[in-house]
Amino acid sequence: MNNKGISPHLLRVYDAVDAAGEWITTKQIAKVSGVAERTARAHAQYLTGCSLFEVIKFYDGYCYRVTDETRNRNGALLLRFATAKKAYFSAVG
Repeated sequence: MNNKGISPHLLRVYDAVDAAGEWITTKQIAKVSGVAERTARAHAQYLTGCSLFEVIKFYDGYCYRVTDETRNRNGALLLRFATAKKAYFSAVG
């Protein structure tokens, strides 16, 4: 894993895929999370590289999902996400 910072967009992308509970496309991630499709794709690829998402390639793009196994692979990063959520979203309102 590289040292990419945790942004509110990254948190929204993770939360969108986690909440879906099933395979979700980058277009759907963008719609649910409120980020641009390009941003959703970049963050989904990053989170796949961190082993937090499973990915499958279809003819028209990629789909992502979170499973119990992926949650257990990188608990330290999920802990950082929880801390970042508190910092970002308590500062906003």
